[in-house]
Amino acid sequence: MLISSLLFAVSHLQYYTLNKLSVRFMFFAFIGGIIFGTIADITHSIFISVLLHIQYNLLSVYYSRKVKI
Repeated sequence: MLISSLLFAVSHLQYYTLNKLSVRFMFFAFIGGIIFGTIADITHSIFISVLLHIQYNLLSVYYSRKVKI
């Protein structure tokens, strides 16, 4: 799960150049990957993880529009 979470985090670099801010985003994606992977492992389904990922992304968009980075 750690390797797939790391790959999940690295795959989110496609939207950013490698800098201090993108490393922070990668950290959040890594933690999210661990959480979503754990939920999928426990429930034996990706359904809840997919719904949580959608919610996570929507909250990220809301937060980034509310607070200018």
